[in-house]
Amino acid sequence: MTIEFSGIPASGKSTIINTLKNNTNYKFNVFNINDVLLFDIILLLNLFRLKFDDYKIIKKSFDIVKNSKNSFFHKINIMRNVIKKFVIYRIIEKKKDIYIIDEGIIHLPFILFVDINKKINENEVIDFIKLLKNYNINLFVIDVEDKILLDRVIKRGKKGHRRIDFDNINNVKKFMKQSRVVLELLKQELNPIIYENKGEIDLQKIKRLLGIENV
Repeated sequence: MTIEFSGIPASGKSTIINTLKNNTNYKFNVFNINDVLLFDIILLLNLFRLKFDDYKIIKKSFDIVKNSKNSFFHKINIMRNVIKKFVIYRIIEKKKDIYIIDEGIIHLPFILFVDINKKINENEVIDFIKLLKNYNINLFVIDVEDKILLDRVIKRGKKGHRRIDFDNINNVKKFMKQSRVVLELLKQELNPIIYENKGEIDLQKIKRLLGIENV
């Protein structure tokens, strides 16, 4: 089974995953997309695992990124991460163990559509999200009040999120506002499990939501 954690930057995804990992006897594997397949050669060696639907979404992602106003280097990095997410999904999809993924395939709309240099086309985002419905993923969304999110992101600064322009507070607010739009569309279209993170982590509630309350 694959459980994917997603949410707006600073919602507490990694903190909750680490807390869960260190406070349960239940055996599961944690994949942080940024920590695996660091070398492109490994990525290339696993491309054979991808299926037609994967390439269809990758092609769609490429078209979106190509038309964005990101730098060339950033576009390359985005596409590398897109492919990486699909490779990871295909590697673990048939394994019997439980896998928790931090920002996997379902997180793609945040990467592709949150762009402060252009207005979000909600219909385009919805169409993309619908392409993700065929993947066997249990989506666990971490949600937090917008003001708290903004304060957390500013406190973390560039080290916490390199895509945000911290030199201009209005750009930070715009980035977070667009992220909220994408999150609400994900919730609307995919009906995920939602955990309201109010600061102090309610580990027992998280276990109940994930169906591992007895471990």
